[in-house]
Amino acid sequence: MSFFSEGLIVYYTHLWQRAFAGHSSANTKVHYRIGMLGFILFAGLFFHTAGLYAVDGEMLYHNVCLIIVLFPLFDDHINRFEYFLRCCGIGVFWVIHQLDHISSSIAVASILFLVCILLIIYRFHAQIRHNPVISFMLLTLIGCVFWLSFPHKVTETDFTDVVVSNVVLIRATLMVLVISLFISLYWNYQNRQNKRTHAIEKLAYYDPLTQAKNYTAYTTDIERRFQNAKLAGTNTVVASIDIDYFKQVNDRFGHLAGNTVLIGVSDLLHNTLKKYGCDQELYRSGGEEFVVIFRNASTNTAAEIITECWSKLSEHDFMYNGHTINITTSVGITNSAPDDTSFQDVYQRADHSLYHSKHNGRQTISIDSMTYLVKMARNLDALAYFGESVYDLRSPMKPLVADGLILKERNDQTHRWEIINPTSISMKFRISLLKKYLQTSRCQTVTLPLSRIDVSNSDAINSLIAFSQSDLGPERLIIQLTDPHLIDLLPPLTDLDTPIDIWLIQHNVLDLKQAILYTPRIKGLHFILSGHETQDPARHQLFQHWYQFAQDYHLQFAVSHIDQQSSLDLVADLPGINFVQGTKIESTL
Repeated sequence: MSFFSEGLIVYYTHLWQRAFAGHSSANTKVHYRIGMLGFILFAGLFFHTAGLYAVDGEMLYHNVCLIIVLFPLFDDHINRFEYFLRCCGIGVFWVIHQLDHISSSIAVASILFLVCILLIIYRFHAQIRHNPVISFMLLTLIGCVFWLSFPHKVTETDFTDVVVSNVVLIRATLMVLVISLFISLYWNYQNRQNKRTHAIEKLAYYDPLTQAKNYTAYTTDIERRFQNAKLAGTNTVVASIDIDYFKQVNDRFGHLAGNTVLIGVSDLLHNTLKKYGCDQELYRSGGEEFVVIFRNASTNTAAEIITECWSKLSEHDFMYNGHTINITTSVGITNSAPDDTSFQDVYQRADHSLYHSKHNGRQTISIDSMTYLVKMARNLDALAYFGESVYDLRSPMKPLVADGLILKERNDQTHRWEIINPTSISMKFRISLLKKYLQTSRCQTVTLPLSRIDVSNSDAINSLIAFSQSDLGPERLIIQLTDPHLIDLLPPLTDLDTPIDIWLIQHNVLDLKQAILYTPRIKGLHFILSGHETQDPARHQLFQHWYQFAQDYHLQFAVSHIDQQSSLDLVADLPGINFVQGTKIESTL
């Protein structure tokens, strides 16, 4: 029976490894965690039933059942709900064996004892799990209390003779002691083996400096993930991240400073990726280059996450011996394609995209060798907010009520101001530009579009809110979001001295059905409609859909990019249009 018990424990340990320590996807790990609970239930019921109907050895079956429902309580990494389910399992087992005298003082005392023990195991789990002496004592103590409170006639054994009863109790208790000793020793042995395996794995697959996985692990993992993605028909995205001019850091501050930067980069990347779950893996592929593999993710999703990493790296101050070191990074992103024959095809495309970023001035993100985002210089003189006037159509005078802010950079070659992606500029600098804009603007209410990257950065959002509530801030701030789910990432915006409103701005992939649950927190909808789009039936239909949604849920409705008479004519006769925004409509109105 001990060999059989060992087999059960080995199989259960295999399930635990797959559920918590393997390389499976998050969904697969959830399935294994459910499988662990199912295995405990099935094995416990099997041995309990065998103990009730066995002709001989019924005490042994009950003891094995007791240990089976007990030892999963010591599992690492389980959450409160999983621990509660395990407690329910042992509670049911315990009460079933007390049914004949459930109201007796012995039964009540044993149940109270069990509750106390379960709370102690939960509270001191870390100290108990890998200590064979304590775990042995606890298992033995629980088993002894179980048998000492065991009622008569639960099994076929004759308990009527006091001498026989004592002998049976002693046998049962000794069985618990032996099984508990075996389990505790096996756990201790397994723990030492796991530590040795982990230490060897760290030497083979982890970079000792940054603690990120190394190139050997990268080639192994990407080959496996490539094959799995091929079979499942899913997507794998690879992003190569290289520190720009890293040699200059070593030359100027020394190699120890360079090591400090590498450790800091690894930590920052790891902490940022951790926010998005466990479907990303970080590697140091060599020198100053890091690689991130995204499992079953779209290129756009991966690009948003990498852009947040990229922005944080450029804004972070790395400290070494009192020196502040700032870096930039270049990034190349690609995804697996149906005609790829090996992971080398994916790796080469990511490498070519990285080379494209390096070749085009560095501090750039490229996707499939096409520029996706370029970090702008931190020169406030070359950046400025420009405002598109927003007019209130509800008033007969159609007054100016807000400025829609657009971030632009001055091109020194063409001497023209060009629109840029605000995400490429830190929130700190955008606040400085906003402060400068408000000093000369006749309108102190502004609309500010925010991306997922902005909203995910709690420090940036808190800085913006703090500025809006300061004396230099606007009279009212209107935040524009492209996804209603981003509202969940924002802190509470009620009871502020300076009002902050949330508007949804039209985006091609936004399904308004997602916004229904958020309508109590949304002030209005903002639809972008250029003049040349008024003749497009698809855009016109989408416009009508947004307009009707605003009417149904009593939201304010604004239309922007009204730069032609045709655009104004389209919205002029609709009573639900509250605001229009554009650069050339003042004279028209």
